[in-house]
Amino acid sequence: MTFQDLTEEEFFKFFSDIWDRGTMDSTYKFALGRFLVEYCRQENPDLHVSFATIAKYFLKYFWPQVCRSNLKHNGHGNKRKPTIVTCIENNFKKDEDGNEIVYTVNYGDWGKLDHQEMEDKVKTCVDRLSNPKSNPKEEQLFCFTNVPYAFQRIDNDFHNGYLFSYNQDGWVEKPGKTPVPKFDKYHGIDINPKAATFFKKYNRILEKVVILEWTRFLEKFNSTPKLIEKTEGGKIERNLAKAKKFTKILQESGFNTCFYNESHDLTSGKIHADHVIPFSYIREDELWNYVLSCEKCNLAKSDYLPQEEFLEKLIRRNNDKKNFIPELEKSLSKFTDDPDKEILRHYKNALSDGFIQFKGRFD
Repeated sequence: MTFQDLTEEEFFKFFSDIWDRGTMDSTYKFALGRFLVEYCRQENPDLHVSFATIAKYFLKYFWPQVCRSNLKHNGHGNKRKPTIVTCIENNFKKDEDGNEIVYTVNYGDWGKLDHQEMEDKVKTCVDRLSNPKSNPKEEQLFCFTNVPYAFQRIDNDFHNGYLFSYNQDGWVEKPGKTPVPKFDKYHGIDINPKAATFFKKYNRILEKVVILEWTRFLEKFNSTPKLIEKTEGGKIERNLAKAKKFTKILQESGFNTCFYNESHDLTSGKIHADHVIPFSYIREDELWNYVLSCEKCNLAKSDYLPQEEFLEKLIRRNNDKKNFIPELEKSLSKFTDDPDKEILRHYKNALSDGFIQFKGRFD
């Protein structure tokens, strides 16, 4: 029997074995699984896929995790970052002067940003990740060095052709280790037609399996809330109805100056409802984390963490007003532990996860 003759039951078993019995030491394995499921969802996909095409999908998966949620992706048993994370950080997270950048947009929704500049950065990343010749040796950014054979490897069987095939040209011998396939780094992969049909038919459940397994892997390095949502990397959407409601509650409770600079009066001009701990980290709309801000201060703060003095101010505000604002008391009651400690823990975890603290002044 050839791989093209496999049944759905056999495909299900093999797909399960990849996560249950395969080696889980790199996030690339999850990204490739997600790619296969998503790519085969389209009508009549080209079954020969270049590494450049796969790199475009990888970039779409990793960019929000790195630029929006700051997830850690340590792999191979050490603290070395995957090359795709390094590539994204070098191209997206720093400006020309080396200063760190916080993005508030979703991937592809560049909004008021320079579209051409962002598209050029995407193109640069895809080229460096997928073309071995384009990379300086010291960067080693080609991210498919082990991926093709490692994904389908169960024990010492590499199953080349089971879900997809790659052009193999001999073996790479390593002292004391099982030889691994030597493959053509420029050819890409060829998806098994039966596997493509399987991925398309069951794409919804298979994608959920990959996201679950990816999240389990990331749990080892991240203590962040809403980890599944952040692993999925979907659009971050704030609840505008809640923001409007909370703004009204805080206004009616006497808050009429900017939280970050009390000399800024809010009785005139545009009022912003701001998450003190950024929404891209906390991923929930709760009144305990909402404050009123003037437009200037809110735009300056963006998705940065404020200085710790403002966290202390937020905690004092919550304690002082919780007995007078029922919605605030209800929001704080959702904490399972002491609210003050939980809020401080969220703040410190966000710092640990790479969220940047605002260094400017609220003038």
